[in-house]
Amino acid sequence: MQGETLSPSQAKRIVDEANGIMSRCKTEMENKNQEFVEKVSKVWEDTNAVNYFQTHKKNMEGFIEELSKNNEVFGNAVQEIANKYCSAGGKGAISVSKITLSPAIDVSLIKDVFAEGENGDDFGFINPQNGAAQVMDAFTELVNSLTNSATNAVSSIQSINAFGNSEVRMEIAKSAGTVVTILKDHIAQAQKLIKEFVDQTAQAYVKVGNNSAQEARLTVEGK
Repeated sequence: MQGETLSPSQAKRIVDEANGIMSRCKTEMENKNQEFVEKVSKVWEDTNAVNYFQTHKKNMEGFIEELSKNNEVFGNAVQEIANKYCSAGGKGAISVSKITLSPAIDVSLIKDVFAEGENGDDFGFINPQNGAAQVMDAFTELVNSLTNSATNAVSSIQSINAFGNSEVRMEIAKSAGTVVTILKDHIAQAQKLIKEFVDQTAQAYVKVGNNSAQEARLTVEGK
């Protein structure tokens, strides 16, 4: 039979577990972003890249800040539910510890010229035919990792027996998974937009190259 019980220590453990999950998601975001930036810096460097990646940095950090806020909302909800049980049982209210996630997305490797270019002032897009596809794998890995994190969050928190009411326990666990899923959806959308922009940039350079080759031939033939 389902009970209406509460373990205050286990309720706090739920929030601690969520804190750890969200912290790992943040670290994974930062690590995969660094891999992505390193790969891009080897194939695309110009002023547009510098400007674009400042926007990218702002977006990624905004996602982490939203993750932090949603984690706080989750922690407050668990605390509020637990304290309703405490009130019903004549117990003192509990307080849970919620972490604040501080984003640290680094895009400093993106320059307006290739640092190791042959002439020191080279810029443009190396291997534009398939260079864009080569740099997107880190984002694909990140989306997959966050999908797994959402599933694991539900399983991990569902296993913590803070509440005797199994429906309460399951809904709390699903909410923790939703916090990660929101982040994953942001990243998936960002991945799509980034790929489109990088592809367009690569193709713009291809077009310039093709037109320039044509112009060079006309110049020579005209002499």
